[in-house]
Amino acid sequence: MNIVYGCSPSYVAVLALNLMLRKYKLPIKAVVFSKKDMKIDGVTINDLKGLRFMFKRFNSSFIFYYLGLAAFIPLAASILNIFRKEEDKLYSVQELSKMYGFKIIESDNFNKKETIDELKNLETDVFLSCGLDQILKKDFINMPKVSIVNIHPSLLPDFRGVEPFVHLMESDEEVYGSTLHELTADIDCGDILIQTPIKRGKKDSHLTIMYNFMHVAMKQFNEYFHKLDNKEAIIPIPQFKEPKYPYMSWPSIQTLDRLKEKGLEYTNWTEVRQYTRFTPNQKVHTIEESYA
Repeated sequence: MNIVYGCSPSYVAVLALNLMLRKYKLPIKAVVFSKKDMKIDGVTINDLKGLRFMFKRFNSSFIFYYLGLAAFIPLAASILNIFRKEEDKLYSVQELSKMYGFKIIESDNFNKKETIDELKNLETDVFLSCGLDQILKKDFINMPKVSIVNIHPSLLPDFRGVEPFVHLMESDEEVYGSTLHELTADIDCGDILIQTPIKRGKKDSHLTIMYNFMHVAMKQFNEYFHKLDNKEAIIPIPQFKEPKYPYMSWPSIQTLDRLKEKGLEYTNWTEVRQYTRFTPNQKVHTIEESYA
C-alpha cells in the first residue's frame, strides 16, 4: 500500500515527513501541498490589504509566530543543518523528495477534478490529512482505494476547528491530545480510530505543544497504517460525547491578549534551535493510549 500526504507547506509538514520517512519508514508516494489563498473572516490574505487586516484582527506576536511556522522555522532548520551531523538534520520537503523519491504536487483546490484524477493515477491507497487548510468534499473523500484519515490536535470532540492549541492554552486544561479519525465532509466529526491524551506543562509554549503533538500523531498514523496493511480489525468509535469546548474559529485578539497576560509564549530561540533538530526518540508524556 502507498500513502499520499496532504498538508499546507509549513514546519508541520517538514516534521511530519521527517518522522514518517526516517523514523517509521512509511511508503509515501506523494505530498500534496495546499496553495489556497488564506481567508480569515472572509478576507483573503494575499496582499498588503490582507496583511493590514491581520494586524487589526490579531496581535503582532501571533502574526509573526504564524508566519514563522510557514517560513522562518523551516528556513532556520536549513541554515542550522549546515552545522549538524547528518543524523541530526531536519531535512526540507524538497530534500526528502530527492532522497525518497516521492512526488510533490501543488493544488489550490484539492476537490477539483484535475487533482483527484492525478491522485487516482498514482493509485492512492491511504490519504493522510494533517495540517491541511482545505475542506475536502465527497468526490475527494471517495478517491483513496483503502482509507482517508485526518489527525486533529485535540481530544475530539473537544476543540474542533481552527487553532486548537491557542484555545487550549487559554483554557488552562492540563491534558490535550491527538485524535486520528476518519475524514468526513463534516469537519473534525469523523469516527475516532486512535486517541492519545498528552500531558501539558503549565508554561508549555505553543511550539512545544505542537512539537509533542506531532510526535504522537505520527506514531498513531504509523500504527494505524500497519494495522491496515496487516488487515487487522479496526473498530471506529463515533463521537457521541458532548464537547466541553465546542467548535472554535480563529482566536480573538482578546484571547491572544489573555495568553500574554498569563505569561505564555508562542516560542523562543532556544526552542527553535531544539525543535529544528531531528529527534526521532523525543519523549512525550502521554497519559494512556486508546485504540479503537
